[in-house]
Amino acid sequence: MSKTLIVGSSEGLGLHLKKKIEATNQDVIHIYREEKSDNIIEIAGDHKNENISKIFCCLGNINLKSILSTSSEDMVNDFKTNLVIPHEIIKIFYRSLIANEGSIILFSSIAATKGLSFHSSISASKSAVEGYIRALSAELAPRVNANVIRLALMESPMSEFIFKNERSKKISLDMQPMGEFIKAADVADMALAVSANRSVNGQIITVDGGISTITKKAKV
Repeated sequence: MSKTLIVGSSEGLGLHLKKKIEATNQDVIHIYREEKSDNIIEIAGDHKNENISKIFCCLGNINLKSILSTSSEDMVNDFKTNLVIPHEIIKIFYRSLIANEGSIILFSSIAATKGLSFHSSISASKSAVEGYIRALSAELAPRVNANVIRLALMESPMSEFIFKNERSKKISLDMQPMGEFIKAADVADMALAVSANRSVNGQIITVDGGISTITKKAKV
């Protein structure tokens, strides 16, 4: 029997995905760093002989800095987290994904297409993820479908530092047309639906409450 691999997020989105998949009695392998020094690629390699049919890569970061404060090391680290690590993990399970006619889901940010202050490194790395998935889906078709879920700010352990600051939280919430932040459970539902639909391939599916396309109605 094939298994699903969830990479990253021992809490938040990754945990929601794990619980939803396990609720359907499917086998899940959930890998994550217990320490910052842990090598997630090596951890994935420990499972290289598993029969993997789906990969959900929930790795990410929120590195908010001005242009002047963003170092080349910041840029390299963000590209490694968001693109290089997923790429290396996909390579580990390439043959298994092909054999199982599987699915790959990566996650992006609205910062990839919407200009946001202090998001230069996030914007660059997530834009790269979206370009990568288009090339990957072309290469793996028709055996594997590969897609990206593009997200707005979501309340999670990763964004905790924003939500602890009431002013930052209010500013972010005021930008949201739906009057609430997107929910990890809703994102997990979308990711699972897309992964199961072979008619959806090479796509960037946006889950953002409308923030990237709607101008919020002004209060009169």
